[in-house]
Amino acid sequence: MFVVQAQANLLQNASFEQPASGSKIYSGFSSTTQPDVPSWFTPGDQQAVDTGVENPGGAGFDGLYSAYLSILDSAAAPGRGSAAQTTTYVLQTGDVLDLSLLGRPGYTFDGSWAPADATLHYVLSYGGAGSTVGTTFAQGFIDFGTGNGGDWSSFSVLGIAVPTAAVGQVLGIELYNSSNVEGGASLSTGSWIGVDNVSLTTVPEPSMIALLSLGGLAFTVFRRRA
Repeated sequence: MFVVQAQANLLQNASFEQPASGSKIYSGFSSTTQPDVPSWFTPGDQQAVDTGVENPGGAGFDGLYSAYLSILDSAAAPGRGSAAQTTTYVLQTGDVLDLSLLGRPGYTFDGSWAPADATLHYVLSYGGAGSTVGTTFAQGFIDFGTGNGGDWSSFSVLGIAVPTAAVGQVLGIELYNSSNVEGGASLSTGSWIGVDNVSLTTVPEPSMIALLSLGGLAFTVFRRRA
């Protein structure tokens, strides 16, 4: 039987285990006052207050650390906590992407659990460089549900097509808390959500799998005839 395997994770520090500082990082992923989180950054158009890496609570997270993303409604620090990464992977013709991660609905700033609209917004892009986000080619929302004990759950988005315009460009991803933007209910005091073990992989499109399978079959027949 001919087996086609997905590629390895295209993201670095995907479980946020580095820099493993032993303390909470609360000024974003590319902070000027705290250790940077390798491979990740907070874009300049997103806020970094109470956003970063910590040793999380709840059950089901990966490793010792996870990311947490805040969202604020205050005039002093408005905006969405964001984590972004520009990969080294160059997108190819026929690429199809799978995104998976662990998510946790978090606390509101007044100490209560986030309501059912605890939401992560994911954005895939091409052509970014360094700490600059590229052009968006796919995006969507993942509902983390209601936090009744802070446990982690698995989420995935499969079969994301790569457009022709993105071919030959590097792949990028951005994740941010969209809880009081998407879903209708406004969290006037702000909130956090947790993200961990983010995986972004490419898988061959069905036509390519068929070609590879036929190639394997032909090779088997040739060997038998030989």
